[in-house]
Amino acid sequence: MCLYNWVDPPFSLHAGVIRLERELYLWLAILACALLGFAEDLKPDFLTPVLRLAAKFAVLGSLLWAWPELVPAKLGVVGVDALLQFPLLAWALTTVFCVGFINAFNMADGANGLVPGISAVVCTIFFMEYGRPADGILMFICTMFLIFNVISGWFFLGDTGSYGLGSYYFGLWSQWRSGRKFFHMIFGGLACLSLF
Repeated sequence: MCLYNWVDPPFSLHAGVIRLERELYLWLAILACALLGFAEDLKPDFLTPVLRLAAKFAVLGSLLWAWPELVPAKLGVVGVDALLQFPLLAWALTTVFCVGFINAFNMADGANGLVPGISAVVCTIFFMEYGRPADGILMFICTMFLIFNVISGWFFLGDTGSYGLGSYYFGLWSQWRSGRKFFHMIFGGLACLSLF
């Protein structure tokens, strides 16, 4: 039950072992993405870009296959909503979006170290809104990293941090996307910021 409170706010309490098991799958997918980045940080070009991309597709595709409720049924965009009515196509599009979101985070961090600043702001908003310990810890870590990076300007998160944070934010979005305008606004801005 402790893992449950790290991810879900109190207002969406769902009982049952299945929910906890699926959240464990989510945390394992986040860990797997971060470990892919860690392998690349330890030895550059240890994994070819095609292999890393295929591994992310496999990890996130497996997560979405095991937990089909993470695949949105509608997003409020006319053409996309029509495509999301086909389950297999919806699964494929969501997997492509997830991998693209994580890679956008990685590119934003490699380009200018922007990800710690974005993450500090997003985690502060989430921590103030929901008070979850995971958001508070990430807020502190990203803020300290940002302050240190402003002083020196030499550091960035590396693939471990950017893949890990990108997959963490995907996990938040996928769990709470339905019917919450707050999350649509935050993640829409987050996606736009990580592309620049």
